[in-house]
Amino acid sequence: MKRLTLLLCLMLALPLLIQADDERGFIKIKDKAGKDVCLYENSYALIIGVSKYTNGWPDLPGVKKDVPRVEEALKKQGFKVFVIENPTYDQMEQEFKSFINKYGRKPDDRLLFYFSGHGHTIKLADGREMGYIVPADSANPNIDPNGFFDKAMDMHQIETYAKQIQSKHALFMFDSCFSGSIFDISRAIPDNISYKTAKPVRQIITAGAADETVPDNSIFCRQFIEGLNGDADTDKDGYVTGVELGEFLQKTVINYSKKAQNPQYGKIKDPDLDKGDFVFQMPKNELTTIIGKDGAEMVLIPAGEFQMGSNESSNEKPVHTVYLDAFYIDKYEVTNAQYRKFVKAIGRKEPDGYSFVNGTWQNGFKPWSDSNFKGDNQPVVCVSWNDAKAYADWIGKRLPTEAEWEKAARGGLVGKKYPWGDILTHDDANYTGTGGKDIWTFTSPVGSFKPNGYGLYDMAGNVWEWCADWYGSNYHATSPKSNPAGSASGSSRVLRGGSWLDNDDRLRVAFRNDSGPPALYGIIGFRCAGLPVAP
Repeated sequence: MKRLTLLLCLMLALPLLIQADDERGFIKIKDKAGKDVCLYENSYALIIGVSKYTNGWPDLPGVKKDVPRVEEALKKQGFKVFVIENPTYDQMEQEFKSFINKYGRKPDDRLLFYFSGHGHTIKLADGREMGYIVPADSANPNIDPNGFFDKAMDMHQIETYAKQIQSKHALFMFDSCFSGSIFDISRAIPDNISYKTAKPVRQIITAGAADETVPDNSIFCRQFIEGLNGDADTDKDGYVTGVELGEFLQKTVINYSKKAQNPQYGKIKDPDLDKGDFVFQMPKNELTTIIGKDGAEMVLIPAGEFQMGSNESSNEKPVHTVYLDAFYIDKYEVTNAQYRKFVKAIGRKEPDGYSFVNGTWQNGFKPWSDSNFKGDNQPVVCVSWNDAKAYADWIGKRLPTEAEWEKAARGGLVGKKYPWGDILTHDDANYTGTGGKDIWTFTSPVGSFKPNGYGLYDMAGNVWEWCADWYGSNYHATSPKSNPAGSASGSSRVLRGGSWLDNDDRLRVAFRNDSGPPALYGIIGFRCAGLPVAP
């Protein structure tokens, strides 16, 4: 059984709260006049993912990939997230009850439930359809119908849980294959944010119509996250409502599934429950940017500590705390267009070097004569460390230190493999092979993929990037805790980030590579940093 998604949003009618003196735990919703119309004191999410089944259902490996993505998206929205994997029916029932009892009693909190796994629809004797979510130990109804009913959880039970919640807003999301047709929906659209947050509602969004199935590699899940990150904010007021999210998903999922999926959305036809709208507040972009002398945007990375390194390779150990002063770094890798101005201004020779052809490195490659590499907005390649430093000096910048590069690449996240989390696909970056948004066999135009938390692009993949440091294989074990600048001497310089030719492991933010300063390869480019800024 493949997967569908149903989104059930419960919004309880409660009076507006008086603003507290200590607002650090609150999420504010404001109307266009700037008046506070809703406050969430705390946000909690329970994610249940079932990827392994024990009683006749096929496993769902896609669930294991989707759950971390949803977790990251919800954390960015301010949720404290709890993840439960592969529960039995008894365990899942206990988790629902425990979560509601612990976090669903305060009126000024909000709760979100996300289930990812199998689901099933049964046609009842009266002709209605009933949807069920399937725990790890539920039987396949085609093999053991009684075993299915004993262990599957129906929507009436979910509705009972929803009514037990005393918190202001609760949202139930089911990334599962079952029909949402037991819900009778309408599309009343409130006229402003204040009205939407003050009135109660129960909303539904499904990944397709009742007779449609969805592949385990969930298009809906990916688009839900994109919508939550701001793409669904169609009126650009800084909020995504349930109606906006439904409209966004209906348009994008139909497109990406080539009309195989037709998401449905709306509100239950109940005069007491169809007036409001669930509201997500979009992250505010507080990045400080400047324009360098070469016209490149640079982002300010704030001063402070971060966790550098990993335990995955000996030269990445140990994970250690590093303090860095604030600094600026280019939002994008240096492009051909920018480097051409440098070549013309000082009479430096055009890039040339080695290219990977038919499984071997061959010399004499001229990227500016190759249609796969010469685009103005593609990153310059076949530049040595000496070339990169010369460009940075010419434009009044410098190369980033290895520590600066890694802090910038992590984008504010802690302990994650990649600039956005722990999962990498061709929708995220340009690396070996193609697929998804990655349509380039060689370099891609800079900024072709989503940025990290600092608003930086291509910190994983596309081209390796030179750092200022001499490389030392055990430098992490001996480096200073404040503003480390690499080994005092050496024979090679640090390279970071991976390239279009590399596999996913080499795109990790902690992965360390190196090469001699004169190296000229079609997989190496760079970006610049600015002088340190006072904390």
